[in-house]
Amino acid sequence: MLNTTTTNRANYWQQQVTTWQQSGLSCTQFCQQQHLIYHQFLYWRRKLMALDAIESSADSGFTQVCYQSSFRQTTANLSLALANGLVVQDINDHNMNLVRQLLEVLS
Repeated sequence: MLNTTTTNRANYWQQQVTTWQQSGLSCTQFCQQQHLIYHQFLYWRRKLMALDAIESSADSGFTQVCYQSSFRQTTANLSLALANGLVVQDINDHNMNLVRQLLEVLS
């Protein structure tokens, strides 16, 4: 069982990761802006995202993905073909965070 200090620390970093995901900033930019230590942020982001993925997959076998549909499509969309045959299409600067989240879960 987690002690109170560990729980408080996990809650703090969960809030930071959530704020970063909503910010649209890179990890480096977010850490600089929030005066966070970059490697600590990466550690907790990886740890919390792994826990979320485990909990989500244990329930249904799927991972929840947030998608924001109110964006303008740009003309220069990219596609990414992964080694397992999966192809992610229509990548652009407006959905880059979503693509990063997908790649984190898939790696």
